[in-house]
Amino acid sequence: VARSMTEDVEHLIEGERTAARVEQRLASLAQESGARLVLVDLQGEVWIDSAGALRPGSQVRGPEVARALDGATGYDVRANDDGAQTAYAAAPVVEDDEVLAVVQLAAPAALAEATIWQRWLALGAGVVGLGMLALLASVWLAASLTRPLEQVRASALRVAEGDFTARLPETREDEIGAVAEAFNHMAEQVQAMLDEQRAFASNASHELRT
Repeated sequence: VARSMTEDVEHLIEGERTAARVEQRLASLAQESGARLVLVDLQGEVWIDSAGALRPGSQVRGPEVARALDGATGYDVRANDDGAQTAYAAAPVVEDDEVLAVVQLAAPAALAEATIWQRWLALGAGVVGLGMLALLASVWLAASLTRPLEQVRASALRVAEGDFTARLPETREDEIGAVAEAFNHMAEQVQAMLDEQRAFASNASHELRT
């Protein structure tokens, strides 16, 4: 708000812009921010109040305003004139490293607390969502690793029982795919060896009979 008011305040000081126009601009910013804005001069007196409650020239007291007059941003939480806890912030309106004025923002502390709670809830929902995504990803990853291993186990049991036609799919190009390729090659070699043994036994039996 202070940065956006720089041009207006500069033109107001130089007499190139009316106070009514700057007041309209401040009221518009106050409506956008949902807070009360007060433009304070270098003597710490009210210049323009977006709510119109403070008279021009009345003194504005607060550590945040004093800090802003020194060129820094200040914050404070205290009771306002009606006794309601209010969050205050003040920032200098600066042009060429020179403080021209100060903008004080005031909003009910309950509004700030509600905003903080909304941020915490959003953060918590984000953490829960990311946790669920991580859990689903871990389940999918575990399944993608255990399913091929279970296929290897089942095929190995079939080979152990004498079924040498058992083969594993060679669709993957990772370590599991390499294991499947090696298993299939082993099964083919064992089957070929047994076929040779059967052929040899058959030939030997035929020769012996002859």
